[in-house]
Amino acid sequence: MTDDFGVTTVVERGFSRRMSVKLGVQFDAVDALQRRLANLRATPALWVADDRLASLSLRGFYKDFALDLATQPLSYCTLTVEGLAETATPADVAGDPAPLGQSSTLQLLQPVTVAGAVLASSNVAENDAAEWSASATYATGARVMRVATHRVYESLTAANVGNDPAGASGKWLDVGPTNRWSMFDEALGTSTNNTNSIQVALNAGSANAVALLDVVASTVRVRATGYDRTVPAGTGAITFLDLPSNAGTVTVIIAGTGTVSVGTLLIGRVTTLGLTEASPTAGITDFSRKDVDEFGEVTIVQRAWAKRMTARALIRTDAVDIVARSHRCGSRTALALDRADRPRQPDRLRFFQGLLDRGRRNAQQAVAFDRRAERRGQACADRWRRFGGMAGRNRSDGHEADR
Repeated sequence: MTDDFGVTTVVERGFSRRMSVKLGVQFDAVDALQRRLANLRATPALWVADDRLASLSLRGFYKDFALDLATQPLSYCTLTVEGLAETATPADVAGDPAPLGQSSTLQLLQPVTVAGAVLASSNVAENDAAEWSASATYATGARVMRVATHRVYESLTAANVGNDPAGASGKWLDVGPTNRWSMFDEALGTSTNNTNSIQVALNAGSANAVALLDVVASTVRVRATGYDRTVPAGTGAITFLDLPSNAGTVTVIIAGTGTVSVGTLLIGRVTTLGLTEASPTAGITDFSRKDVDEFGEVTIVQRAWAKRMTARALIRTDAVDIVARSHRCGSRTALALDRADRPRQPDRLRFFQGLLDRGRRNAQQAVAFDRRAERRGQACADRWRRFGGMAGRNRSDGHEADR
């Protein structure tokens, strides 16, 4: 769910599979097929499009069908089936779905959640504000930190005492993650900053890839068991997609002179999705508000935006199940990548799927919006009062004429 400010909240739940097939039908059998499908309109059934592929067999209901009465002797039926809800996490299947003799260029980095013991160490101090105290009294605008949540909060009321910022009291504003943890909050617009270097050690299990976004530094170095590689920091995503499997503790060092920063650091496993076909499309989803009132006045509030991409990939027919299992992780954030060794590699294809360039939310933005809305509302009220007065006079004049 994405709110008005472009902040996405993800709750992983069950999923259902969907299948659409087109089949040939004898011209004189169309009526019988229509009756048969009509009888199945509220009946769950096992639908098998191809018994060689598990992803083309599912249990569920058909959503819709259309009959195309082509010239004799053959007609066509297009059938869309939606499966029943499933909750089991699909097992990862090894192998590259690209055509034989080629390697996938469309790849997906599925990151692990960096929390708790996954972050083994960091040279960035977590001292953004004082730790919240249940006995302290906080004034409006006072900021505190909760180490338990690794987030900073700002008081919205005076004489604020005994209200846990991490709770639902409504008296605190969640400003954002602490500096140490900003690089792991999976949101573009926040960043971790430090002087001369940022060094973190991560226990990410079977991770075999690291990616960094919005890096301001000179170099990025990644070390693991049997692996040590340093690359210059540049624009776009900085990726290390060749880590050995089960590398153990992975150390990332971002170095430079003065203040260095990183917006996002992801660590996880890379999944291959096939060969990217020509002409992928890229755009944005804008969460800014553009409201037009009854008088044609426009109020614009600039907010976050998210990148959007549509791409087609070429895969082997016998690898359909491999890709289908990867796509069942729709509620998880991931980084889509166009392989770096291709001759053409636009940076716009390196982006967060479903993540937002939202920036830090702050009370000043909310207050500014509320004040503008209040002024607009007052202006509308004044107009309505004037209009209502004129209407009242017109009604009075009409009554006098009737009398």
